Amino acid sequence: ALIESSASIEANNLKFIKNNAILILADDYKITSSVFDSNVANTKTKMSTLIKSNNGQKAFISDVRFSTNTVIDGCVYFYAKSTQNILTVTDSAFIGNSANEGWSCILMPYSGGLLDVKSSLFINNTDSGRTGALILTSTEVHVTDSIFLQNTIANSNNALINAKSSANLKNIYCDGNWFGNTQENYNISPQISSSSKCS
Repeated sequence: ALIESSASIEANNLKFIKNNAILILADDYKITSSVFDSNVANTKTKMSTLIKSNNGQKAFISDVRFSTNTVIDGCVYFYAKSTQNILTVTDSAFIGNSANEGWSCILMPYSGGLLDVKSSLFINNTDSGRTGALILTSTEVHVTDSIFLQNTIANSNNALINAKSSANLKNIYCDGNWFGNTQENYNISPQISSSSKCS
């Protein structure tokens, strides 16, 4: 990894462009106002994600743009064992990322932890494979005030948020989100307030 630490990481205004690697490896981090663009991490056994937590504690991502990255295990991978371990993603954008036989945006593969997504954009991402999805998780999920548009999903459930089977997903709470789910609004985004950082 380009940045690796067993201690807490706090980073601001990072720019990772056209790298072939895991970019950040840490279990406790805060990343704000940063860009991850056109990176490749699609080797399953060695590097399959951009930000990786093997024993996730608390992670906070705010005002971060992930665009046109190629991954397998999401742009963000967060392995957590306890409900006290929280991944928060707020005011961020996932645009044009792709995953072949994987997950393009967020992966939380263990049944512990909590995923909290707020005021974020998921636009034009592409996922393939039996369980491919924007978000794969078996944990509790909160998604609020976010926008999902023109994403291509190829899993058997046709699900943006996938748990492999409904029995694995603990709880999902959605409020105030926008899904382009009709011919009329498929590619039309509602106006975002001026206070939003995802523009």
